[in-house]
Amino acid sequence: MTTITALPTEALLEIFGLLNIESLTDAKMACKKFQDVIRMIPLRSYTLRIDEPNHSMWKFTRSLLADPKAGSRITELTVEWCRREPDDPDTWTDKWDWTEEDLRIMKRLEETVINKYLDDDVYTAIKGGINSEALLPLILCFTENLESLDLGDVVTELFNYKGWPTDCLKKIFKLNREDSSNNDAHIPEQQFRTWFHLNTGYPGKYLPGLSKLKKFNHQLNEDVFISVDKWGWRADYFLPILFIPGIKEITIGGCGTDEQGGEYASLKKIMGLYKKQFEGVPPSTVKKLVIGASRIYEKDYRLIANYTCCLEELHISYNDNYVELNSRYDMAGAIYVFLNNNPKLTMDKISVDGRSNEAWLKAFHDCGYDFPWANGGEDEDRERTYEEFVEEFEAWSQRRTLRDEHK
Repeated sequence: MTTITALPTEALLEIFGLLNIESLTDAKMACKKFQDVIRMIPLRSYTLRIDEPNHSMWKFTRSLLADPKAGSRITELTVEWCRREPDDPDTWTDKWDWTEEDLRIMKRLEETVINKYLDDDVYTAIKGGINSEALLPLILCFTENLESLDLGDVVTELFNYKGWPTDCLKKIFKLNREDSSNNDAHIPEQQFRTWFHLNTGYPGKYLPGLSKLKKFNHQLNEDVFISVDKWGWRADYFLPILFIPGIKEITIGGCGTDEQGGEYASLKKIMGLYKKQFEGVPPSTVKKLVIGASRIYEKDYRLIANYTCCLEELHISYNDNYVELNSRYDMAGAIYVFLNNNPKLTMDKISVDGRSNEAWLKAFHDCGYDFPWANGGEDEDRERTYEEFVEEFEAWSQRRTLRDEHK
């Protein structure tokens, strides 16, 4: 009887083409012939399932460690969050145990990859085998041609729970008693942080998998809000993404800044603290920016606006539990800066908290915001009625569009 290993390459390609990525990962470990054949199968997209009970993300990472070049074929990554549920033992994913060979491979990668792109804490969490979200920065070290990263509705904690369920802790940490301190090595210190946030990098030193990114999505699972004092993940973690060369579309939600500083600092303060990393950075190439259900203050939106020049679409909405536009003038200054800095951005492509274009034009007029009218001359600074303002604004918009079309 002919064994499967004796089949010709064409037949193996047809068989392996029917398998999912988890099965392919297992098959690659069987023999060198299988590994060589599977390398011929194009892997363009993949879904990473955080803490899935069958350890699919750990197995996928192991396959990349064995064949790092396989990651370069991936152009799209999607993340699903399968965190442990305290009331459902079937979700209590066991600790992952690396083989001695796995650890030797990682040791060899320390100088060229791990120490270059990852911090010590995430490396500890990776070797710890509990939180598979720690693997994401490592995976992004091998996907240098990635174009789309969808983080989905992020769950930053190990458990979808307020506190640590005793039986679950005993199972995953293999303890005889409850000891929540074991959690400390597996997640970042403060709430609503992920290992991805802390290892993204910055202009000139991004994770390889972010260097060619075109599309990025990061939301927050609303069910994880366990304190009214928390506003979601810190919006400053989005700044490095904004400056990725060639980025086209960014969609984020469930994040916040704080005018008072503290754990949620303003974006200006963060830029000041990391002045060296952001010094001389060119404007963002993002064309579509969507920021939803967030608590970000107007001055922070102004900062974002000042670093954009290619926007064609802008959509902003607030987390109604924390922030409302109390005045019809709120956000007018930021929208004004967005319009001035982005020649292709028109009023019909701007949506802010559901307000109409007319509401923003009235705010511009009442606040005395002036656009670079092409008329010039003595009437440049004259006081305009609202109707005159709208007429000149529309004429200015049309001239700007025509100039852009002739470039």
